[in-house]
Amino acid sequence: METIIEYEGEVILLTTKHSSSCYGMPVAIIKGECYGQNDLMPWLASDPLGWMVQTVRITVMDRAYRLGMRDNPVIDRFLGE
Repeated sequence: METIIEYEGEVILLTTKHSSSCYGMPVAIIKGECYGQNDLMPWLASDPLGWMVQTVRITVMDRAYRLGMRDNPVIDRFLGE
């Protein structure tokens, strides 16, 4: 399972096809690095709240909401919904 979230030039890949993914839980690949939903987010230039420390889950939720992707099963699984 894979989903690409692309927002203002930044790309987040949610995938279960990575060695860090287990039990079907997607991980986020951002700038080539793997993150779980509770890992701290690297700063993204397009993030208006980038100066704040936030989890990857918050950023994925924000991007999915802005792009109207909230009915995506991979995103729902990543968010734990």
